[in-house]
Amino acid sequence: MNLEIAQKCGLRIPKTHISNYSRVIRENINNEKDYICKPVSETLHLEDDEYEYSTYTKKILKEDIRDEIRYCTPQFIQECIEKWIELRVFILKRKLFAMAIFSQREETTSVDFRNGGFDARPRVTPFTLPIEVENKLLQFMDISGYSTGSLDLM
Repeated sequence: MNLEIAQKCGLRIPKTHISNYSRVIRENINNEKDYICKPVSETLHLEDDEYEYSTYTKKILKEDIRDEIRYCTPQFIQECIEKWIELRVFILKRKLFAMAIFSQREETTSVDFRNGGFDARPRVTPFTLPIEVENKLLQFMDISGYSTGSLDLM
């Protein structure tokens, strides 16, 4: 799994659970901590006149997971990291392009910068990664067999 490879390359990964079963998710959440929930697959966004549905990353609490036993689409459940900035790094054939996303200032974008829609565009600026981080990301890409990709860092 990519998270395990990233960890072996020296990148810090928050405690992560993957499940589609509410009881398993609930049992692995510690009431003392904040968590996020994000889809295992690509994100989806649908809306109509009354409702908006999205699969962007969201903050969750233990009480958000109902007591009844139910199944859902597979989800990553991770400990929430309070961020100063969010970094999006695009890698193309061993060249790294990083940008800082200042998404934490607005409540709608504080967990996932895509959540605010086009009206809540957070400030972005080019960012120079420390060489040690660049090397870890390139090692991850090499081991994973990827020549291109986009990674989010906190």
